[in-house]
Parts: sequence; structure tokens; C-alpha cells
Amino acid sequence: MPLNFAFNAAQIIWMVTFAAQLVLLVVLLGRDRAKLFPIFALCTILATFRWLASRLLFQRMSPVAGNVVFLSLAVIVALANLGLLVELAIKAFKKASVKSRAIGAAVVVVLAGALVILWGPWPGWKMLTGGGLMVDLRLMQLVAQRCDMLTGALSIQVAILVAFVGRRLGAGWRSHTQLLLVGLGTIGACQLAISATWQTIVTHTVLHSQEEYFHMLGLRDKLNNANSVVYILVLIWWIGCLWIDEPTTAPPEVAEVAAIEPPAVPES
Repeated sequence: MPLNFAFNAAQIIWMVTFAAQLVLLVVLLGRDRAKLFPIFALCTILATFRWLASRLLFQRMSPVAGNVVFLSLAVIVALANLGLLVELAIKAFKKASVKSRAIGAAVVVVLAGALVILWGPWPGWKMLTGGGLMVDLRLMQLVAQRCDMLTGALSIQVAILVAFVGRRLGAGWRSHTQLLLVGLGTIGACQLAISATWQTIVTHTVLHSQEEYFHMLGLRDKLNNANSVVYILVLIWWIGCLWIDEPTTAPPEVAEVAAIEPPAVPES
């Protein structure tokens, strides 16, 4: 007899994502990683709260009130993610000179900023300065989307830099900083790829019937689900990486004793 499940794909993805976020929080607190990466812990808490609110408050508030709550959370999470990237970049390149860090930061910010400016159409100036609640909501949505795009572009570049020069500058192979940045870069690359795919489809598609419209909506949902699956995989990656201690050589105490006391010579 075939099995009948009462959950659709979106509900399963929501439950798995929420469970993975909770496990990640347990690992951060239980393994004392939150002290090392406080902004990462804050971003995880905010993302978990936002994910839970999306389920508990959806269709239980008026459309206007719901947009205010969800867009406010989106802006807060987007700004926190930018702070997270700064936190990880500082740890990753702590051994670099001030001049090198300034030049590197300027280059990646200019490249990411150019991508954000050139990406997609921007709303008209009158739409952003007309006043009123709806205009404020559109502005909040724009800020959240562009901040997410900026974070994605920056995280890809920083992850690539860490892969090549991180070992010499403070983020060695399999260090927590490097592994967290690899996850952020993966999320950023997936989001940009899906955004580019959807923008290309919308730009070059002309709808002729309601059936084609529903087909477009289904395609959009599949792209969103693919993005969510990648996010889940990154959460699992972070859980495993943060649970395991960073590879180290001999502890500092052992190294100091070895440097002071020569090894004993066995008696003949």
C-alpha cells in the first residue's frame, strides 16, 4: 500500500531547516563556539527566530502588519550578516598588514558594490521618496535585497581569498574561520546564481495564458526550494565543522616545556 504523507516539499524543507538551526545553536553554545564567533551566534539566533516567525505569523496578521514585521526582520538579518562577514574577515586576515587589509577590503567592496549597482532594475526615485507606509515598505525590501546581494558577493570573494592565502594570514586549513567562510561563500554563490536564473527567465519570457503563469510560479518555487536545500546542506556543514576541534600541533604548554627541558637521556 502506498504511503501518504501529509507534508508537502515546502513544509518538509521548513521543518528540516528549523531543526538544523536549533542543532547549530546547541553546538555553538555547547562547544563554546559562541564566544569565539559572537556575531555568527547572533546571526544564527536571528535567522532561527525569523524562520519560526514566518511559520507562526503567516496568514495570522493583516497583510500590512505582516509586511512590516517580516521586512523589519529581513533588514535586521541582512545587516547582521554584513557584520558577520566583517567578523570572519578580521579573523581570517589578522596576520596581514594594515595596508594589505585596506587594499584588499577596498578591492572586494568595489567589485561587490559594482555588481549590486548593475544588477537588475532599480525602482524610480519617486517611488522611493513619495512618502507613506507602502513606500517605506518598498524601501525596506530594497535595502534587505541589496544587502543580501552585497553580502553574497563579498562572501564569495573573501572565501576565495581565504582558500588561497588564508593559511599564511590567520585562517589555516580546516580552521573554523575558513570553514565558516566556505559555507557563506556557497550560500552567496547559490543565491546569486538563482537570482540570475530567475531574472533571465522573467526577462525573456512572455506569458500568453494562465497555465503559463502558473508554470512560472511553480518554477519559482522549485528555485526557492533548491536554494533552501543548499542552505540546509551548509547548516549541516557548519554543525559538523564547529563540533570538531580545529587541527592543532602540540599544545602551548607542551611546546614551552619542550623548549626549556631537554629530553632525558636513557641510562646505559
